[in-house]
Amino acid sequence: MTALIPVGAMYGLMFFVGCYVLSRITNLTYDSTTLAGHGFRSTVRARDLARIYLVNTGAILLSLGMLVPWAQVRLAR
Repeated sequence: MTALIPVGAMYGLMFFVGCYVLSRITNLTYDSTTLAGHGFRSTVRARDLARIYLVNTGAILLSLGMLVPWAQVRLAR
C-alpha cells in the first residue's frame, strides 16, 4: 500500500507536466499561424486545461460514458 503513494504522485506529476507542455505547444502553434494575412491568438493556460481534463474525466466516469460528446465539445472550446 505504501508503494502506491509514490506511483500516484508520479502519475499526478506527469499529468500536470503534460498539461503544461500541451498548453505551451498549442499557444505556440496558434500564435504563429496566419491565414490570408490574419493571425490567430491562443491563451490556453495549463491550470485551466488541467481543470477541464479532470472535470471531463469525472463526468464521464460518473455518467458511465454518456457524457463523452459533452466532454469533447467542452475541450474543443
